Amino acid sequence: MSEMFESEFLYILKAELPKRKTPIYSLFSKYNPGVKLGEIKWFGAWRKYCFYPESDTIFDNKCLNYIIEFLDFVNKRKQEA
Repeated sequence: MSEMFESEFLYILKAELPKRKTPIYSLFSKYNPGVKLGEIKWFGAWRKYCFYPESDTIFDNKCLNYIIEFLDFVNKRKQEA
């Protein structure tokens, strides 16, 4: 079962993958369904989740603020686990 998180302009789907210790969160546009904007996944060198945008994507301050809030949420949840 995958979790879904939403903001005004985008939604995030969580995917648990076999043989992977951490989930991957895929970001999609609400207004262009199926258009993938990027992924949030674990970056081992920094020991935290980071945002990996797709090429040729553009984000304004509202979208970036939501992404930052979501990163804070998943990183805090990972620390507490």
